[in-house]
Amino acid sequence: MKARWKYLGLGVLAYIIFLAATVPAARAYPLLKASIAPLALYDLDGTLWSGRARTADLGAYRLGALSWQAHPWKLLLGRVEFAWTAAKDTAQGSGVAARGLTGKFHLSETNASVPVAELSALLPFLPLKPEGVLRIKLRKMQIDDNIIVAADGILDWENAVFVTPQPVKLGSLALTLATEDSGVKGTLLDKGGALQAQGVLRLKPDGSYQFTGTLASRDPGQPQIQQSLAFLGRPLPDGKVAVSWSGMLPFGKTPVAVTTAQLR
Repeated sequence: MKARWKYLGLGVLAYIIFLAATVPAARAYPLLKASIAPLALYDLDGTLWSGRARTADLGAYRLGALSWQAHPWKLLLGRVEFAWTAAKDTAQGSGVAARGLTGKFHLSETNASVPVAELSALLPFLPLKPEGVLRIKLRKMQIDDNIIVAADGILDWENAVFVTPQPVKLGSLALTLATEDSGVKGTLLDKGGALQAQGVLRLKPDGSYQFTGTLASRDPGQPQIQQSLAFLGRPLPDGKVAVSWSGMLPFGKTPVAVTTAQLR
C-alpha cells in the first residue's frame, strides 16, 4: 500500500513538472517578475523551462539576449535551477542560476566578458572613466535579499585604462573573491603592468562595501599615471596613493541614490 502511494506521488510530481514545462514564458513571467528582480525580461519566446528573452536587464545593466534551460530534476531537491547564456555585441556570459526553498539565489559556473566602460554606473566612487575588459570567473555566488553573502572566484580587469581625458594605460588587475565568516573578502593585486596596486575589498552582510589599498606608478617616468591616481585618494610620503572607498552596493538594501564614496 505504501509503495502504491509512493508511485502515485511520483506520478503527480512528474505531471506537475510536465505542466510547468509547457507554460509559455510570456504567460509565466508576470507571475514571477517580482521574485526574480532586479532581472527584467522583454519579448519572450519559448516556455518556462526552455526559453529566450530578446532583451534582458540586470538592474541598470543591459544583458542583451538571454536564453535559459531548466534542470527539472533539481525540483526533487527543493531547488529551481537553470543554465543560462546572455550575449550582445559587446559582452557575453553563461552559467547556472538556482533558487532554493529559502529564497536565496545561487550562481555557479559563471563566466562572462564585459567592457568595463559599460559598468561605470555601478562604480559611482570612481572619479575617472575606466576602460578595458572585465573577465568574470565565479565558481559560486550566493545572494540573499539582494545582498551578496558568499562569493568565490576571480575578476580580471584586462588592459585597464583610465581616461583623464587622455587614455592612461595601467596594465591588468585581478580581484580574488573568497567567503569568510564576516562576509566576502576580495584581494586586489596588479599583474605587473604600469600600475602597482594592492588592496582589500570587504562586502558586508548589510550590503555595504569597504575598499582600502594603495596605488602607485611602477615607472617614475610616467607621471600621467601618478597624476591620475591623485584623483583617487591621498598621496603618501613614499609616492603611493592611499585609497579608502565605502558605501552601499547599487543592488543592496539601500537605494543607489544614497550610495556614498569616501576618498581621503
